[in-house]
Amino acid sequence: MFHFRKKNKELEALAQKVRLEAENNYKDTATEAYRKFCGRLEELEREGSVRGKMLEFYHGQKEELGEMMKGFHH
Repeated sequence: MFHFRKKNKELEALAQKVRLEAENNYKDTATEAYRKFCGRLEELEREGSVRGKMLEFYHGQKEELGEMMKGFHH
C-alpha cells in the first residue's frame, strides 16, 4: 500500500460512494458514482493535482472499482 502525505478527499469520497452503492446493489447510482470518480480523476490528472504514486494509487482504485462494477449494466 502506498503512503501519502495527504489523500485526495474528493476522490476518496467518490470511491466510497461507489462502494456503498454497489454493496447496497443500487446499480444506477453506483454506475453514476463510478463515472463521476473516473471523470474527476481524469480532470485532476490533467490539472496536475494528482501525480506520481498518488496517481498510481487512484488508477488502482479505478481498476478495483471497475471490477466491482462488472455486471452492473442494464
